[in-house]
Amino acid sequence: ALDAFKASGLRVVMPYVKSTGGTAAYSSDIVPVRQYKDWDALADIMALARERKLSVWPVICVVPSGGEKAPAGILLQHPEWGLHDKTGKPIGYLSPCNPAARRWMTDMVCEIVRRYSPDGVLLDYLRFPNSVVRLDPESAVEFEMQIAADASAGTADRTARLAAFKVQGLTELARMISEETRQI
Repeated sequence: ALDAFKASGLRVVMPYVKSTGGTAAYSSDIVPVRQYKDWDALADIMALARERKLSVWPVICVVPSGGEKAPAGILLQHPEWGLHDKTGKPIGYLSPCNPAARRWMTDMVCEIVRRYSPDGVLLDYLRFPNSVVRLDPESAVEFEMQIAADASAGTADRTARLAAFKVQGLTELARMISEETRQI
């Protein structure tokens, strides 16, 4: 398949290595669930691609860990890091606003860069889900403390401030990943 890929003129292979379901297709000490029990798919793809002088950019579904329906992967060990749907039910997305979750996501990406030395990485799902969500408990408390400091904030202002709070969390996550992977 990689020979046909190269013959087509394409030069970058982009295998998904951390799924939206929270599983790793590589040998990970950080992601608790492996997609393939005894196979490091990324190591094999990297070796075969490099034999053919193809670049490899692993695709990492950063924030999801189970998806819209239910938490999976790391969220089974750390449910406190997860987002909730509008009714308060946990969903399978890590909260980019939670410092411990951000640390874990950054460590996951750094593990791939350190272990496999890819030519680049593609950060997929580096966002909040499209549906209305509630923050993880720690981030919700932090946001409420920020908003309480300004009792004059109305509903529209509260909505805008929550959006800004989420953007700040995502921006911090992207900054951490960028700076730490570049150091590696």
